[in-house]
Formats: sequence, structure tokens, C-alpha cells
Amino acid sequence: MIESDIEYYFPERLDEAMSNQGIAPSDFEDLDIVSASSIKSYLDGKTIPNLRTAVKIAEFLGVSLDYLCGFGMKEFRAKEVIDPRKAPWL
Repeated sequence: MIESDIEYYFPERLDEAMSNQGIAPSDFEDLDIVSASSIKSYLDGKTIPNLRTAVKIAEFLGVSLDYLCGFGMKEFRAKEVIDPRKAPWL
């Protein structure tokens, strides 16, 4: 996944998570997580948050940072994890 993918998915996933829970941009500001104007900017796809802010947003919404960035379980299962003890070259 490249940065442009994250810029695409973040607004979509943020909006979905907020909508599912009935959370407004002002709710983030009320809890001193991030300003409402920043949330609106993320939702519009104009900017993306830094890592610290993204983690706070994910924690508040009760979702993973992977989810907000567009990663899904299907993508993780598609990548095979090689157990070094069973590597074919050993």
C-alpha cells in the first residue's frame, strides 16, 4: 500500500466509523483529541493526520489504525508468513 492509498481510504473509513457511532467532528474537539476543523479536513481528504493524532482518533472510535488506513484482514491473510524454522532453503 502506498501513501496515496492511505489518503484515499482514511477519509472514507473515518466517515464510516463516525457515522456508525453517531460521532460528530465537534466530539473530537470536546475531548481535546483534535479540532473539529481538522476532522473536517481529514473527511474532505485535504489532509491526513500525523501518526500520534491518527492513533488517538482510532482509539476514540474503537477501531484499529490499520482499518483507518485501508488495510483489511483479507489483505493480511493474502501475505504468507514464513516460519524461519521451516524455510525451504534450510
